[in-house]
Amino acid sequence: MSGALAFAALALAVGAEDDEVGAMWARLGPTEIPRHPQDAIAQMRATLREVRGAT
Repeated sequence: MSGALAFAALALAVGAEDDEVGAMWARLGPTEIPRHPQDAIAQMRATLREVRGAT
């Protein structure tokens, strides 16, 4: 699975809407995702809250 596809899948799994995934990608590229699953989910949720606060 490509990094972009994995990123999108995780973003959608934490509740992001389609248009929010792109904004999350701009703020948090795949190189910023932690390796531990719990840390990655926490980071994605925090980024989603940031994106939603900015809109």
